[in-house]
Parts: sequence; structure tokens; C-alpha cells
Amino acid sequence: MAKVELSEALRFDPGWIKDPVPWLIPYLDKEQILQIARIHLDLQKAVQGAYTKALGQFESVLKDAGH
Repeated sequence: MAKVELSEALRFDPGWIKDPVPWLIPYLDKEQILQIARIHLDLQKAVQGAYTKALGQFESVLKDAGH
């Protein structure tokens, strides 16, 4: 098993989230594009909320450890 550096394992990398079907945009009407934009914004909001929750939990662990 390969050794993984802790800093690499905990690295913040939101870049993995990509638009699922950007090549379809030219074929969609305005309402469909707006609907996809809303879905994407909801996804980003949920992901950022999860990161915020995790940061709070990390802080709690560090406080309990006395750091």
C-alpha cells in the first residue's frame, strides 16, 4: 500500500466537480439552461455546506486535543 501524506489526504480540492453535460448547452432552450444552472448552484451550496460542517468538526477535534 502506498504511503499517503496527511496534508495530501486532507487537501481541499473543489475542482473535481464539473458540469455533467456542457456539450448539451447549445441544444437546450433558455428555461432548460436556467434549470441546469439552479441545479448546479444547489450542488455547489450543498458541497460548500459539507466543507463548512467538516471544518467545524475538525476545529472541535483540535480543541479537544489541546491545540
